[in-house]
Amino acid sequence: MTKWKLEIKAPFNGYCLDWYNDDYNIYGASNEANDMTNVDITSLSCLKQGYTQKTLGNVSQLDTFFHWNTTNELVVSSSNQLLALKDFDTTSEKFSNLSWLPLSLSTSSIYRANTPEFNTVRIGDYWYTFYSLNNGNGEIAKSGGYDGTPAIDVDWGSTIPTGKAALQPHYDNIYCIARYIGWVAFGNSNYLGKLSDSLILTPQYINYGTQEYVYDIENLNGYIYVLTCNDWYRDTITKSTLHLYKNDLSTDTELDTFVLNARVLSIIVFNNRLYAFYRYTNSTDNWFGVINGNQLQDIKKFDGELPNPLQCDVYKNGLIWHNGSKIYHAFQRVPNGEWIIENPFSPKYSILNGIMSYQNKIIVGSTNGTLFDVSVYSTRTVTSNWTSVTTLLSDNNAVGMINAIEVTTNTLSTGARCDLSVYINQNVTAAKTLTINTVGASKHLFRNLDISNINEFKIKLDWSNGSTTNLCDIRRITIYGSTVSR
Repeated sequence: MTKWKLEIKAPFNGYCLDWYNDDYNIYGASNEANDMTNVDITSLSCLKQGYTQKTLGNVSQLDTFFHWNTTNELVVSSSNQLLALKDFDTTSEKFSNLSWLPLSLSTSSIYRANTPEFNTVRIGDYWYTFYSLNNGNGEIAKSGGYDGTPAIDVDWGSTIPTGKAALQPHYDNIYCIARYIGWVAFGNSNYLGKLSDSLILTPQYINYGTQEYVYDIENLNGYIYVLTCNDWYRDTITKSTLHLYKNDLSTDTELDTFVLNARVLSIIVFNNRLYAFYRYTNSTDNWFGVINGNQLQDIKKFDGELPNPLQCDVYKNGLIWHNGSKIYHAFQRVPNGEWIIENPFSPKYSILNGIMSYQNKIIVGSTNGTLFDVSVYSTRTVTSNWTSVTTLLSDNNAVGMINAIEVTTNTLSTGARCDLSVYINQNVTAAKTLTINTVGASKHLFRNLDISNINEFKIKLDWSNGSTTNLCDIRRITIYGSTVSR
């Protein structure tokens, strides 16, 4: 008989490599997850329950949520009208001021498959809304006076300047907008448009040709990066290109061009570096990575769909995005350290309209196609679970046994609870489930388990019977076992 000990302890390191392709992944450290839902691993000392959605109290009737991705000004639509949210109170988690812009748009104009097809920027006392028309072209509406007498010009972009071509939104990314000192840059199908603070509109400032469509715009270290892709439909993109300009866009001369042989749908600046979400040609894996010179440098893989610019944002010490079903948070515990991916919370509905970090809070808009929700995430949830990687115990001559498990937690209060289940040999039913809930205790020892005939095993933590206020933080799990010859 040979005795062994396995420790699963903080700091926890997020998902293991390729977690979404194998429920019994053996490639990973003991403190990495093969799966997790609504779990917070940002602490250096423990694994915590994640966050639950809380519908914003005084905007519960809003149809959807939208934000401009460079200034974090909040714009939503309600009954197909635009609304500015102001004066967010971080204590009550409410917006005390809701101001109609005003602008009324038909449902077919501003939505496609429950996704907003508009973007809004404020210049002076007026809002300029870029939106889709039913005929496939685009328009810019000018609206103001929302603090007094409303004023609206729904086709301002067609008449200023006279004779200019109509705006032409492409199918998958309506009007990416970037704000700079003195002017606004925006995507206009295969053109880069420009709108100055003096209201000089040049919708076709730079022409990228018939095979280049603007998907995103970012500002980094005094330069403008414009992301273009070689198709207007995201699923058939095979090549993306970064175009580099001076940040005043005083000339359309490119300083440099980088061809990226991947489907890149969004770029984002964090800590003075340019990051991207992309998928290589003929691959089903998505990547989160950094643009290093003219190359994509892979950081972490993830499943699902690639986010567009409205589905990702900077959050705390990392980035947050939506993959079509889950919300991921990638972060570094120390500058230039390892990147870690977690799933700290879930949207109320499966279709995400927008996500943003606002005053250190996360606000998410989602829909199921019929109902809509705008929620903030700050309180803890009990719909949390975490699953370890699989540990192999047996070989041709030996089989394993688990004799005892010791769990270290915070000092538990009444109602705090986490259930620990042991799954062996790829069985779908747990071999043993242990309840961690002893009030006043921080060490929980379970002896004489006698879980035998183990070829392989994994651990699952489940907080569904716990509390949202009295938490059960997992600091360390120590598993004691042995192997015996057959």
